[in-house]
Order: sequence, then structure tokens, then C-alpha cells
Amino acid sequence: MSTDITALVKKQREYFNTFQTLPMESRIKTLNALHNVIAEMETDIADALASDLGRSEFDAYVAETGLILAEIRHTKKHLKKWMKPRKPGNDLLNFPARNRIYPEPLGVVLIIAPWNYPFHLIFMPLIAALAAGNCAVLRPDPRAKKSYKVIKTIIEKAFKPEHVAMIYDPEEKQNNEMLAQHYDFIMYTGSSRIGKIIMETAAKHLTPVCLELGGKSPVIVTADADLDMAAKRIAWGKTFNAGQTCVAPDYLFTERPIKHELEQKIEHWFTVFTGESPLANPDYGKIINEKSFDRLTALAPSAKSDREALKIAPTILPDAKPSDAVMKEEIFGPLLPSLPFDKIEDAIDFIRKGEKPLALYVFTENKGTAEKIINHCSFGGGCVNDVVMQVSSLNLPFGGIGNSGMGRYHGQAGFDMFSNLKGIAHQTTNVDIPARYPPKNKKLLSLLKKLLN
Repeated sequence: MSTDITALVKKQREYFNTFQTLPMESRIKTLNALHNVIAEMETDIADALASDLGRSEFDAYVAETGLILAEIRHTKKHLKKWMKPRKPGNDLLNFPARNRIYPEPLGVVLIIAPWNYPFHLIFMPLIAALAAGNCAVLRPDPRAKKSYKVIKTIIEKAFKPEHVAMIYDPEEKQNNEMLAQHYDFIMYTGSSRIGKIIMETAAKHLTPVCLELGGKSPVIVTADADLDMAAKRIAWGKTFNAGQTCVAPDYLFTERPIKHELEQKIEHWFTVFTGESPLANPDYGKIINEKSFDRLTALAPSAKSDREALKIAPTILPDAKPSDAVMKEEIFGPLLPSLPFDKIEDAIDFIRKGEKPLALYVFTENKGTAEKIINHCSFGGGCVNDVVMQVSSLNLPFGGIGNSGMGRYHGQAGFDMFSNLKGIAHQTTNVDIPARYPPKNKKLLSLLKKLLN
């Protein structure tokens, strides 16, 4: 049965206008309800992820359930502080006023999440939206079929539909109706192609958006890097969820003298992590569907694969060239093109000429080299001597830039994103500065220039 989306958004707006989502106690109660239901359904979540993505129980907890529960605890711990009016300091121009910033909820928000981390990417932004005092309409991706049903159960157990509700649309027939509504904020995680559609549709209502997209996230390895550690961590980041991670290393950029050695070490760790027969390993993830499988195998026909099991072995492409098809789009699978560079400036120049990636990783023992890359390349976020782990931090804002997205969330960044930060000048009536009123004189102008220039 499809959802009456227009009626749902109207009901949520009416509920929001009762101010029941405003008190801190109400927000904490809502977050507790979500925490309790997710903890209660931990086994169901793990089973769904195993069915949809071949995810092991350990990886299901680490990447989804555990991070969600940790985010809830972190948010509850800091919510009182985040909700308080902030004191940014006072100014000479509006003296003797006291400046304050008041966070207020935006209203009714739409959160659209993808299939690759179906629980993480719907509930992490929802936590921020609830903490900020909003109502929320959720649109998970039905391609993760079992997870989709479990998400629906969690939402129905934890929330009243006028506060939080899911658009149940397994056939994706209501996308146009969903986007036609007037929301106060839209958050979308997925491809840049759909991100452009979301942004264009939101513009009709002047609705602000957060777009978490993706792109070709490079991993740079210099000759002075700890190659064993680099190989181990790169192999882990590329095999986790079979490479279907928006911040996974997309391609390898290695200083030429160590390129072959690093590739051999990565292949070693591929074998350690996925076994001699990765296609038969029950703990190694599978590709989400036949369409994605066929796209990936077309990019690398030499990769070992099993279409029936929807599995592709992790594969390095050592002879990749910038002109290859695999270098033209985000891979989103366990393929790792490998390119050489001679000078770090060449790697930086190559990255700067492309679209801005969601993530960038650099392995080096030279702090100056790391800082040079961080300061000269534009990207959403990343790691030095690691991959992917920036996403797990509750204190780092997560998001993209340019073609990889806009907006930041996680922790306070998420609370702020789902809030309107109202600037208020509290002025006194005990003192009035005559100089602000007409008529003005040249002596006053001269004095102001001395003070302000």
C-alpha cells in the first residue's frame, strides 16, 4: 500500500506547529525510543544486511548498528549545550547590545538514503534532525529489500507518524509526488546525477539541501610511507562492503619506485581478508544487484566473479590509465585502478583537474607532504595514513564539496545543519547612542573611520 505523501507532510507540519518537538525532554525521549528499538532489533538488522549485502555480523555492527547507537549517546550527552543560545561576542557597531545565536528547528525535513549502508545513512541524519527538534519524512532505498522492511518496522515501533514516518514505496512509483512537496530541508545521499535532480526540484520552493554524493576518492602513497601498513589499510577499505562505500579508496596513486611493491602487498592483504576463494567466502560482501554487477565486470572483465552469487573478487588494475573507463566514474565496487606519479606536484595537479572528491587519503611519513596535499587539494574530508575512518568520528563533520556534495553532518555539525541559527542582538533601553540618528556630521564620520578602518 502506497503512502499518501501530501497528507503525511501536512500532518507533520500541523504536529510541528504544536511545538511538541521543541523541549529538550521531548527530543531526548524521541532519541531514547530510537535507541531502544534499534538495540532490540540488532539481530534483525544483522540478518537483513547479510541477506542484502552479504555483510558479516561483525561488520554490520561496526558500520551500522554500533555507530548509530554511539551517535545517539553522543547527541544526548551534548544536546543541552547545543540547544543553548550561543555567545559569539559583542561588536562595537551595535554597542551596548549583547549578541546571541538561537538554534531553532527547521520544520519538516525529507531524508533520502541509499542502499549501501541502509541503516547508517537513514538513521544518522535522522538523529541530527530529531535532536534539532524537527519532524522527518524518510525515504530509504528499496533495493536493499530486507533492510527496507526492517527500517519500516523500526520507524513504526519508535515514532508517531506525525513526527517521523517512512514513505513506503517499494516500486519507487511516488518519487515525483515525494519531491513535489514543500519541505523545510532535504537531505539526499546518493549519486551526483540524482543530486542534481533533487537540487533542481528543491529550488522551486527555495528549500535548502544537503547532498552527500561521492566521486573518485584517491589514495596517495609516497615512497617514504609505511608500505605494509598502507597496503593493509587500503585493502581493508576496498574490501569492506565489497567496495560499495562512498568514501572507499577509488583509485591508487603511488610514487613510481614503490608502485609494484605496494600492489603486491595489497594483493596479499586482499587474500588475507577475503581468503584464497573470495567468491565462496560467506563473510565477504556481495554486489547489490545484477545491474551493478554487470557494470563492474564490464569495467574489469579480468576480475574473478560469480554472477549468481553477485560476488566480484577484489582486484588491482595495475596498468590503468587516466583515459580508461574505470577512471571516468566512481567505481563503487572492489576494483582498484593503480596509477604512478613521479612528483607529488604531479599527483596534486591530476586531482585538481578533476571533480572534487568526497574523500582523499594520503600515506606518508612526511608531515610536510601530508599538509601540502591537504592544503592544495579540495575534497570533503579524509585521513592521513588511514582510509574511511574519518566517517566514524563523532566529532568530525562529514560531507562533500562541489560534485561530491554540500552540507555537513555528524555530531554538532548535524544538529547545526538541521537548525536555523538565528542571530539576535539584545539591545538595552537604558542607554541610547545619539550618533546613530540623523542628522549626521563629518566629525562623527571621521571618528568612525579611525575606529573601524
